[in-house]
Amino acid sequence: MRFMRFLVAFVLVAPVVVAHAASWSGRVVGVKGGDTITVLRDGERVRVTVFGVECPGRRRPFGAAAKKFTQRLLGGETVTVSPITEEKRGRVLAKVAVRRTESIEVYRGGRRSERRVKVTVSVADELLKAGMARVSSDAAVDKRLLRLEARAKAARQGLWAGPGDPFKD
Repeated sequence: MRFMRFLVAFVLVAPVVVAHAASWSGRVVGVKGGDTITVLRDGERVRVTVFGVECPGRRRPFGAAAKKFTQRLLGGETVTVSPITEEKRGRVLAKVAVRRTESIEVYRGGRRSERRVKVTVSVADELLKAGMARVSSDAAVDKRLLRLEARAKAARQGLWAGPGDPFKD
C-alpha cells in the first residue's frame, strides 16, 4: 500500500518537476537590476535572476550602470531561460541566453568582407566581460566564469576600474 501511494505521488508530481526544469523562451519586459529581469512567458510575468553572477544593488556604486547595461543587452529581446531552481518570492534562478547579431570579418581570395551572423550569448558571460558583475558564490567553481571575471579585473573594466571591492562597504 505504501508503494502504491509513492507511485501515485510520483506520477502526479514528476511531470511538474520535469516541466519546470525544461528551458523556455520569453520576451524581456523589465529589468529590476543588473542580474534580475522580468520575462513574459505565456502571458505571465516571471522574475528571473541570472545564475552565476551577482551585480551591485541599485544603491551601490555601479548598480545603476549594471542595470543600464542589462537593459541595453536585453530590453525587449527574446531570451532562453534554463531554470536551475526557484528562489524565495517566486523568482527563478536560471541560466539566461540571448541571440544577437554580430559582425565578423571574412577573408576569401585575399579579399576582406564583413558578415553579420546570429550568435547566442550567455547573459552571465556578457555581464562578467563588461565588468558589471562578479561570480556569485553558487557558481564559484565554474572556472570559465572565474576567468571572465579575472580578465575584467585585469583590464579594470566596469566596477573593477576603481580602487577596492565595490561590494564591500
